[in-house]
Amino acid sequence: MIVAELECALLARYPKTDAESWDHVGLSVGDPAAQITGVACALDATEANVHRALEAGANVLLTHHPIYIKAPEAFCPADAARPQCSAALYEAARCGVSIISLHTNLD
Repeated sequence: MIVAELECALLARYPKTDAESWDHVGLSVGDPAAQITGVACALDATEANVHRALEAGANVLLTHHPIYIKAPEAFCPADAARPQCSAALYEAARCGVSIISLHTNLD
């Protein structure tokens, strides 16, 4: 199965139309055409959870909370001047981990 197929199956069960208008659900980062090696689940998409997914052999991190509501201005390594989601997005892209979130559409 590829990432796009997993996202499609999840959104068929938990449609984007059920999410709040301000929410960001579905695939946030990653290659929709990537073959899935494993799926890890977490409440939040943090840099540490991206690494935990990798350690478990997963290249998809399925989270409840979206990694961002409004996309950050930069996708950079951890830095005190940038939001935490910036580093998590950077690390996920760098490591090839796709992040899919189901938030208010799952609630």
